[in-house]
Amino acid sequence: MELCVISTKTSLEPLLEAVEELNEQGIALNLKLLYTHQLDEAGEASRQELSEALENADIVVIDLRTPTSWFVKELPKAINASKAKVVLPLVVGSPSILKLLRLGSFSGKFFESKAKEVDMDVEYLDLSKVWMMMELTKKAGKALPLGPLKHLRNWSKCIDYWTLHGKRNLKNMLLVILKEYFNLEVSPEEPILEVPPGSVWDPIDGACKRLEEYVSHHKLDLAKPTVALLLYAGMHFDQCRPIAERLFMELRREGINVIPVVGGAAKELRGNVEMLKQNTVVSGKPVVDAVVNLQWFRLVGGPYGGPPEPTYNLFNELNCLLFNGLIMYMREVSKWEKDPRGIAPVEVVTAVALPEADGAIEPIPTAGLSDDLRKRMTVIDERLARRVERISRWVRLRRKPVEDRRLALIIYNYPPGEHNVGSATYLDVFASLEALMRRLKEEGYELEVLPKEELKELLLSRGLINSPQWTAFKDPIKLSLNMYEDYLAKLPSEARLRLVEAWGEPPGNVNVIEGDLVIPGVVLGNLFIGVQPSRGVHEEVDKLYHSKDLPPHHQYVAFYQWIDKVFKADVVVHLGTHGTLEFMPGKEVGLSGKCFPDLLIGNMPHLYVYHVTNPSEMTIAKRRGYAYTITHGSPPFTKADLYEDYVELEELLHELKEAEAQDPERVSVVKRLIEDRCSKLSLAYSSLDELYDKLFEMRRSIIPKGLHVLGERWSDEELVDYLAFVLRYDREVRSLHRVLAEAKGLDYDELLEKPHTVINGRRAAELVNELEEGARSFVAMVLSGKSDQAIRGLPRGARREAKQIADFVKDLASRVGACDELSSVVKALNGEYVQPRVAGDPLRTPEALPTGSHGYGFDPRLTPSKAAYLRGAKIAEDTLKLYKEKDGRYPEAVGVVLWGFETMGTRGETIGQILQLLGVRLVRKHGPWSSDLEVIPLEELGRPRIDVVVTICGIFRDTFPNLITLIDRAVRLVASLEEPPEANYVRKHLLEAQEVYGADSTIRVFGPKDGAYNTRLTDMVESSAWRSEEELAKTYIEDMMYGYGENVEAKPLNELFRSLLSKVDLVSQVRYAHEYEVIDLDHYYEFLGGLKKAVEDIKGGKVDAVWIDTTLEKVKLRGLSEAIDHAVRTRLLNPKWANAMLEHGYDGAREVVKRVEYVLGLAATTGEVPSWVWDKIAERYLFDEKLRERMIEENPWAVHEIAKRLYEAYARGYWKVKEDVLRKLKDISSEIEGLLEEKGG
Repeated sequence: MELCVISTKTSLEPLLEAVEELNEQGIALNLKLLYTHQLDEAGEASRQELSEALENADIVVIDLRTPTSWFVKELPKAINASKAKVVLPLVVGSPSILKLLRLGSFSGKFFESKAKEVDMDVEYLDLSKVWMMMELTKKAGKALPLGPLKHLRNWSKCIDYWTLHGKRNLKNMLLVILKEYFNLEVSPEEPILEVPPGSVWDPIDGACKRLEEYVSHHKLDLAKPTVALLLYAGMHFDQCRPIAERLFMELRREGINVIPVVGGAAKELRGNVEMLKQNTVVSGKPVVDAVVNLQWFRLVGGPYGGPPEPTYNLFNELNCLLFNGLIMYMREVSKWEKDPRGIAPVEVVTAVALPEADGAIEPIPTAGLSDDLRKRMTVIDERLARRVERISRWVRLRRKPVEDRRLALIIYNYPPGEHNVGSATYLDVFASLEALMRRLKEEGYELEVLPKEELKELLLSRGLINSPQWTAFKDPIKLSLNMYEDYLAKLPSEARLRLVEAWGEPPGNVNVIEGDLVIPGVVLGNLFIGVQPSRGVHEEVDKLYHSKDLPPHHQYVAFYQWIDKVFKADVVVHLGTHGTLEFMPGKEVGLSGKCFPDLLIGNMPHLYVYHVTNPSEMTIAKRRGYAYTITHGSPPFTKADLYEDYVELEELLHELKEAEAQDPERVSVVKRLIEDRCSKLSLAYSSLDELYDKLFEMRRSIIPKGLHVLGERWSDEELVDYLAFVLRYDREVRSLHRVLAEAKGLDYDELLEKPHTVINGRRAAELVNELEEGARSFVAMVLSGKSDQAIRGLPRGARREAKQIADFVKDLASRVGACDELSSVVKALNGEYVQPRVAGDPLRTPEALPTGSHGYGFDPRLTPSKAAYLRGAKIAEDTLKLYKEKDGRYPEAVGVVLWGFETMGTRGETIGQILQLLGVRLVRKHGPWSSDLEVIPLEELGRPRIDVVVTICGIFRDTFPNLITLIDRAVRLVASLEEPPEANYVRKHLLEAQEVYGADSTIRVFGPKDGAYNTRLTDMVESSAWRSEEELAKTYIEDMMYGYGENVEAKPLNELFRSLLSKVDLVSQVRYAHEYEVIDLDHYYEFLGGLKKAVEDIKGGKVDAVWIDTTLEKVKLRGLSEAIDHAVRTRLLNPKWANAMLEHGYDGAREVVKRVEYVLGLAATTGEVPSWVWDKIAERYLFDEKLRERMIEENPWAVHEIAKRLYEAYARGYWKVKEDVLRKLKDISSEIEGLLEEKGG
């Protein structure tokens, strides 16, 4: 008899043993075992293997949890063609698989009408009613074993056998099938529970005990360091047992008590938290220092999901860390070793992303599968040793007196130089260092507190930075060459060879004094404040041209080695966003001992204080740097307002309106004044209405006000501003501004869309301003405890919703007030639990507050969310409409920039855009694991299907492998449609390319090679190491030519990439965060600018670029030149922005330099920065003597850098500068150089 088992569950040794035993007893069963992960990886060949296996099967058993689209499509076909009498879906992830059930006359069609559709955004499924029904079915089938009830009882019993697992249960499952459906005279036994959930499993004797019995048996002193392990019960117990045994032995060798807790299985997974609690809390007192979770998914509910609050409540009570035991249940160790991705894509979601939402840290793979059919669980010795030592170090830190703890606080100086020390996104690093030092001193840490100015001066005056240009090293800390070489000899040979190949024999040439390696930083008692070494490309520019994934140089390695082995840090803290350690070469997720981030951080506990707005790069720090990430806030937000000549221009527009009504003769005079003012401002307009709208938009733009200081909270006025900004947008409560507008009979969207229009004698802009003031007034009253009065003060029509809005305001204000970043850092340094919270833009994602939380990224299963998907679809249609209006036709292909940063922040707007361009619809009807695609008929679409070239960053690749697969499937689906090429540009381009590129012709996702995260463009611009724009385009293509798809990983496809780029008519990118305009981040010129430049270089002409701003109430599409214009005027040239930055002294001046550099990058890659921008930058920051002197006083190196960038803009032809202006620039530059030489002397 032929038995075919298709299983997601691996390590099926008990099943093999059960079949062998039955064969020995004379029951002939021929087992064909197919593991789903292997079928997935085999691609097309797996379809044939599946069909052949099922063709002659008599019994088919299915365990298919996260079925890929081809499984859902092909498995029913193969089953229908099979003669199998019994088809048993036992664990399924899709209703379509459940329909395959076949038991005698009973079929799964019974369930067709029972499967309920759920909302697209449902996070978890409540299956309690399903389990209840199964129990009732078993009882009814036992009492009345006839017809469907009999078959349902048998099916339910087989599920129990399978989920409880073990040789005995699996053998009896087969006996039930043989008895009931093949008339064999056998006597199956009932399912048994071999390992009770909630018990403590003893690795010494294999028995399951109550906690008291276990503690007594081992004579444990629970006052000593204690770690709990959480195992699976049921079918996965045997798989996690070998790892639990080894962890038990190794942790005990470290002097740590171990309590192996058996958690849930299947329906008991909801009880995981309670089972853990009853074995970690004794007499109301927590007894563990850490928990190691050997399960996948979130603690409550497993794959079915559940509410997070029970987990948070338990761990807040335990107040200990939760470690990810990361077992590769679906990947062979041999494949993990060879694969640059590390763990399998499905494991990124199930085993890493979901546990992160519970607070799990350090995803170090401890075990994986053997290569043989039995798929035994194999411990990875070196990785398990890393796991044990890191747990041990955290536990020791937790119990070490604070006065004895040694801390290494790391700040950044990248790019290197005196102007850029303490570089971090929107963080005043030196003020934050002072605040943190003072708090640590109060907590009892033995350290010397230096005021921020003294600390900055100490580092700069002694040259304790990266590659100082104006100051020599003065008495720096050094690591001897002998000690470094001893360490180097202990590295894995592969890593050591890469270091030497890239940087030569030690010590290399970066920051070396007399053969020893410089350790930039200062020791202040038990505190080391260090400057993370640079990547080396600025010091050795030739490295840019030879490697896309440079390993760290010798001094970089020496820095972390000194911290660990010489300074003997108990914990490392990286301060701010972001360093470079986590981006070093190595596997994407699930690092090995040969990966550089793992080698650098070693066994040191690692805390990372990260900007709340950036969950994507935060995620890389968590997964590759083993960082415990604590969020810090954004600076306050404010309106850009108008300034200087813009104020006068607005007054002239008002004067014009009055003149038209009262003094017609004066109209022409005022118009000339307006023209003169606009000419002076280089402000183009096609009509006065358009000019009015531009000024309205400038005034109302939200901008960040300076930098954040760790631990600082917003003032009362800043809080009111923030809350009023949040209430601009519809969310769980509707926009307060919208509610107020409707109460006055106004259409809020129309007011925003056409602020120049006159309504009842007043401009729409004036009405919006009134709404803004009304919203601020409402918020201020609610915060002062006058909610009822605030509600009564609103128009009658607005009061109905005002109570709900007031409650929202109070809740959000309380969460802002709960921001306690310094206390959270202290808790993390104690090895205590800081409750997780999804990170994001505080305006767009207010649930990210309070900061000081343990930040994590958005659930990839729910991406795109329903709202993001619909917004993205509208973006696609609006973009096409804009292009068609301009060019008279549809673009054949759109180049799309897709980041992890934007995807986590918008919940997937760009994914919605891509799918709509292709003409496919996302369907998620049966929960978060079930994403399907439907073709939108051409008649409904009303236009051709547009081809896409999707360019991703390495972060997107690492964090959203499921979405790469989704896009790949969508492209292949559209390419397969029998439609005319003129109606389906994907198919058109496929037919043109297929003969040359074969199966690769459908690849549309391109990004950096494995191990790399971006391109070399930023390094080239930072170091001025580029000769022509063509060189930038060539570099971009070289670095982004790697194709990605469902079974394609970083395949070099230079010619295909170039061919596809030649079809692109339009490029676009979504703006996600209020902090970041197009000039605020180098990656915008790198990815959007790089893509634009590459397309133009290939096509030999200009290509349109669209900047899609989704931070506004209504999505706005701007041309890239307009986007740059808007950002420059509202931020870089705006005194309000500049003065807020310069309030932070040295740090603020550093931020100005960055923006000037990014504008240069945009000029080089987009060609959309007009010459007047450089005129105005020079006028604002160099030729304004008062402002220049202010900057020189705080950061003279920054002023010199601005002058350098301005001169570079002139030299490269981007600034058409007058001779007298150039002479003035040179004079200022010379003056500053003399000052710096004197200062450094």
